Amino acid sequence: MIGSTTDLLSVKNFCIYTGISILFCYIANATIFGACLTLHGRRVFSRRHTLTCLPVSKSRDDLQAERGACYALICSGEIPTRPSHDQSICEKGPQAALTKVLLLTPVRVVVLLVFAVYLGVAIWGCTRLQQGLDLKNLLLPSSYYYEYLVWSKQYFGNWLIISFVTTVPTEYSSPEALQLLDSNDEVDVMEGTRAIADASPANVFAFAPVFVMVEQYVTILPGTLKTVGFTLAGQWH
Repeated sequence: MIGSTTDLLSVKNFCIYTGISILFCYIANATIFGACLTLHGRRVFSRRHTLTCLPVSKSRDDLQAERGACYALICSGEIPTRPSHDQSICEKGPQAALTKVLLLTPVRVVVLLVFAVYLGVAIWGCTRLQQGLDLKNLLLPSSYYYEYLVWSKQYFGNWLIISFVTTVPTEYSSPEALQLLDSNDEVDVMEGTRAIADASPANVFAFAPVFVMVEQYVTILPGTLKTVGFTLAGQWH
């Protein structure tokens, strides 16, 4: 529930719904699941069939001698005397095979190498992670603002609609010029224009349609630090 303290509404709702779901899963495991295990144990120790719950009078060895292995496998049953008797082949097989395989030196080396590669790719992915959102994906293609965003990005790139005067000729349609700004630059532009508007004696404020989405870049870091702080405080206490 630490994530419910964030300022991002979508993250808050997701964390609340997830927390409530986990709570109901815990309640179900503590009540319904435990009751089902109890009924299963009573069925086993009363020697009843798994599907029909009818009493089974003969053991697997007796039925295999009389009716064959297939019939004995489906219709036999007996009270387990050891924990291994209550486990299927799907439980016994991996438990026996993995313990032997993982103890081999070549397998351990391969596991460590695979984990090292996984860790390296994860670190590399974190360094290459980019922030941003294409606003047109939030709109219907039939919307007029969708076409406006498409044309704006096609002809002007991912730039804010703010006019600046330059004395040096610049080819704004070149790919190099279109890649000059990224999400962090948008945050700097938004905060800079707001600072200029706040310092102005006129009753004005800076606004651009993209500021609505750029605002999330400003709130993500404080919100993340706050939730991580709550988590660390909870672990220490």
